[in-house]
Amino acid sequence: MTLFIANCSPLTRVFTYRLPGAVNATSLRIPPCDQIVIEGLPGDIASVIKQHSMYGLVDIKTISSTEKFAGLCYSIDKEIDMASMIKSEELPAETDAEVKSPAKAKVKE
Repeated sequence: MTLFIANCSPLTRVFTYRLPGAVNATSLRIPPCDQIVIEGLPGDIASVIKQHSMYGLVDIKTISSTEKFAGLCYSIDKEIDMASMIKSEELPAETDAEVKSPAKAKVKE
């Protein structure tokens, strides 16, 4: 299973998560208008989503209905089209970052 996490804010974000049973947390930098990929088992992916949903991580499908979008969104098994996010003006106007391909983080299985 693949989890895509996009940063739709004008600031670089540090995404830190801990997998079930892991001793250490993992931190990945997400530049503005970029995304990361986390690969793992369905339970691992659900755990990462649950850890960050309380801090504003939302499913890309629900952004338009979410009042307080904090800038981080996710998609499961489908890459997020950052160009359409920029065009839909979900991103602040001052964001000048290029749209890049996602960085990958592979979860040990």
